[in-house]
Amino acid sequence: DTGTMSSENDYLKKQLLDAQSEIECIRAELDRLAAEIKEKDARIAEMLAANKKLPILLAENRQHRNEIDALERKLAGLIHDKPPNIDLTDRANFKFESGSAEFTEAFSKAFNASPDLNRLAEIVRDYKVDVIEVIGHTDADWNPENKIVSNLDKRLGEAISALPGDISTLKDIEYGSNADLGLVRAIAVRQLIRKRLEDSNLAHDVQVRCYSAAQSVIPGVSAPSRSEYFKPNMPEADRRRIEIRFTRLAK
Repeated sequence: DTGTMSSENDYLKKQLLDAQSEIECIRAELDRLAAEIKEKDARIAEMLAANKKLPILLAENRQHRNEIDALERKLAGLIHDKPPNIDLTDRANFKFESGSAEFTEAFSKAFNASPDLNRLAEIVRDYKVDVIEVIGHTDADWNPENKIVSNLDKRLGEAISALPGDISTLKDIEYGSNADLGLVRAIAVRQLIRKRLEDSNLAHDVQVRCYSAAQSVIPGVSAPSRSEYFKPNMPEADRRRIEIRFTRLAK
């Protein structure tokens, strides 16, 4: 009858609405799952890309570790190591004209070719040097008839204050002893060193000090006898030298 058909229609409509609602829920869940899958796919792609970069990153890390180790070794070496001393000996062609502070041609060539002297700026920077000491050594050769009166005290200020590389002021100095000669030769070499420092923009960072040891130090002899110190008229090529030392002032 009519009442029964109406009830069945209402039931079918409700079933249809419930089915549509369930379908919408399923679609929403499918959309959510699809979005989650897409997000996970993106994360997987990132992880795969990162995995490809991993060997490169590990290699870079090893390289950086090696660089750090090398710098730590260098630092330890600088803390405990000392800069080299440089000896410019007569025997190695660092010759002055006899009895003077004038460079021979051989000295100039040897100075320009010296590997140690060509590393001067590197040594100063690597070892944080702020003082270079130049020490003039002579042999014991002397002339007992020498009547020359030294004018070193009078000329010293002019020689020390000359421009880097200028040794012209040394020509007017009269030496009264080997001690005078050792000092003036040290000043001559100081001028060359100052020029090197100036060319490397280090002239204002480093003091260059000059000293004379005359014939008081004999190479290879720790406790010389009096007769070994003073051997008149017996020139020795190893004793005639300029000693260059690098140091730091105590702070």
